[in-house]
Amino acid sequence: MVSSLIADNKVVAAAITSLSLFSILYVYRKTHTSTALPPGPPQAPLVGNLFQMPKERHWLKYAEWAKQYGESYLDKD
Repeated sequence: MVSSLIADNKVVAAAITSLSLFSILYVYRKTHTSTALPPGPPQAPLVGNLFQMPKERHWLKYAEWAKQYGESYLDKD
């Protein structure tokens, strides 16, 4: 019974540690982004702006972004 409680505590401790490290890395990455990049539309994790682009007449979306972010903007796909 005692060994079962110790094993359960180790699993909980590992889960809390993993979640804490992930949270710290996430906050660090969000606050320490490179300012050398041009502005751009907000992006989703892993897929970038993939779902913001229309399948047809995509140049209209680029024109809209150029008006919003300036002639030089960053599109991460």
